[in-house]
Amino acid sequence: MTVLHETRHRRRKEKTYKLFWRAGFVAVIILLCTGVFFIPQPRVHYINITGAKPASVASLEQAIRQYISGRTLFVYPRDSMVLLRLPTLEHTIMTSYPQFSQLHVIRKFPSTLVVSVREHETAGIWCASDSDVQSCFFV
Repeated sequence: MTVLHETRHRRRKEKTYKLFWRAGFVAVIILLCTGVFFIPQPRVHYINITGAKPASVASLEQAIRQYISGRTLFVYPRDSMVLLRLPTLEHTIMTSYPQFSQLHVIRKFPSTLVVSVREHETAGIWCASDSDVQSCFFV
């Protein structure tokens, strides 16, 4: 009986050690993966804007900084170069700035976003006046 009891005890002990090491390994992997998003090196520090008129550059940079100042899933910083969703950023900027005909955002590691802008060519201004509101549009 004692040999059988010792064998069961040894097996249970081996299973416990294996479970402990596997859980520890998974915990370390999760901590490492999560920690990558919080270290300051792979975050957006610089924004280079090309192709925009000087009046648009400051407001465009401010809009981009405001967009990346938030968090993804309420936890991860949105200014992480790894987690930053460029199509979403491009769509947000294009809807905020209708004077842009094209906008491309490129990551330049470790901490720079390169924004290439092409503005619509202005041929004239068309103004329509409704009763109390006057609306003007670039043509």
